[in-house]
Amino acid sequence: MHTRREQVLKSVVQTYVVSAMPVASEALAARYSLGVSSATIRNDLAWLEEAGYLVRPHHSAGVVPSDKGYRFYVESLGADLAPSEEERVRVRHQFHQVEREMEAWGRLAAAILADMARNLALATLPKARRSRFQHLELVFVQDSVALLVLVLNGTRVRQQLLHLEKPQGKPELHVLSEGLNLGCAGLTASEILAAVATWPLVGEQVRHAVVSLMEDEDAREFERPYLEGFGLILGQPEFAQGAEAARVVAAVEGGVLRGFILRALDQGEVQVIIGSETGERALEECSLVLSPYGESGGLRGALAVVGPVRMNYDRAIASVRLVSQMLGELVYELKR
Repeated sequence: MHTRREQVLKSVVQTYVVSAMPVASEALAARYSLGVSSATIRNDLAWLEEAGYLVRPHHSAGVVPSDKGYRFYVESLGADLAPSEEERVRVRHQFHQVEREMEAWGRLAAAILADMARNLALATLPKARRSRFQHLELVFVQDSVALLVLVLNGTRVRQQLLHLEKPQGKPELHVLSEGLNLGCAGLTASEILAAVATWPLVGEQVRHAVVSLMEDEDAREFERPYLEGFGLILGQPEFAQGAEAARVVAAVEGGVLRGFILRALDQGEVQVIIGSETGERALEECSLVLSPYGESGGLRGALAVVGPVRMNYDRAIASVRLVSQMLGELVYELKR
């Protein structure tokens, strides 16, 4: 594409993102220093429309970007998009306040992203592909009942009441806990199950309970994501009609984003999915900016911004990159 037409297209996208109104050649000529007349800009707009980068909602109106036009714009953005240093410092400080509270990471990440991108945001907590045994405690409840408290990598805690096949007192439960902690530290469920060891009857019962909890954890792809910013996305002009807003809300709350989250977890960088590229009718008026965070071979989670196709991609991408970086640092520190 001719360099000038590229600039015209970028100018249309930037103008439409701000105004949400079809863009006319006169507006571009007045707002941008394109170095050509309105007539030349009109010719460029006509070429871009013919090539599928722009569409004209009405015969007499200006133009708006198509999904193809937005895709070209996104692909033209550099890899150095970043929020201001002031924002970086502020976000880093916010995460510093909760660096040892993993349960707070998701809520904070979603809230920060929604505020920065001014759209709906979601975040999942980090999770290992395969959980590993970290620590176990058997808490005495009654002679034949104990509370199993299992800590997995990433400080995930799972609990289960066990009805013991043989009564056990506090000293016996303590000894059993210490034996399992010594024999199972750092192992996966399959490794614990395959470990060659002679356990007393109750010990075998506890070991199989641990394996069951870990297998359940591994079967979970991710916890329900934290969501923030429904009001921000529904306040956009595209969703002024009740039916459109209801469709988006139903899609998000109904789990349509699940597949996109899994897709983000398998990628190593920010992805942008625009309008019809989602393949979901309920999201055809939306775009998604997604990113994994954490370690590809260890704890990992996902972030996303969901907004209208007419979103500020520069801002959304920069915000997602920043929060992904901050969460990645927290995951790294957690494993040290």
